[in-house]
Amino acid sequence: MDMCNFNELAWRLPGFGARVQEIGATFGREFALPPVHQLGIMVADVQEAAAELERQGMAPFFIARGAPRRWQEDGAQRAMEGALAITYREGVEVELLEPGRGSNWYRESLAAGGPYSIQHLGYLVEDVDAMTLCLQAAGFPLRIRGCLAAPGLHCEFAYVDTREAHGLISEFIDLRVLGLRLPPAWVYRPLARLQRLLGVRCFDL
Repeated sequence: MDMCNFNELAWRLPGFGARVQEIGATFGREFALPPVHQLGIMVADVQEAAAELERQGMAPFFIARGAPRRWQEDGAQRAMEGALAITYREGVEVELLEPGRGSNWYRESLAAGGPYSIQHLGYLVEDVDAMTLCLQAAGFPLRIRGCLAAPGLHCEFAYVDTREAHGLISEFIDLRVLGLRLPPAWVYRPLARLQRLLGVRCFDL
């Protein structure tokens, strides 16, 4: 499939989660991938986009801004800064991403697909590097290897360019809290509620 717009998935209607799983179903079966965990969606401004989706009925987003501890792009380390927003819909993590600074990785996707275009499918895995090597052996290049860190939280991730197979990037994610691998929703939903309680729209990490 070509890069599609998030709104084309009719997220307000029942069955959204099933429609998301259908996007990468054939590719996922071929490489024995777990179910799609995340949709990575490009927007110009995560706070504005999150507010608009919340007005339309999406659950509250957790929003954060900062720099990854590691951002290795095409083998070279870069100083990348950006912002993201995360919420959940029918078991799918909806991640909004803005272009950021220090890399054109997200900016190029926004330019190619426009606002609310889906850039990547995200999968929770136990070993990011092992899964990345598996796809590299099949001819799909590793584009980004990174790490996010905050007090008590550690997230390893990698972006592999699988657009030739199904039109989208594949991201592999290993999130741990205090060293434990927990469902990400257990982390981000309470943080979204905390932001609402405090009246803070965005945390700086």
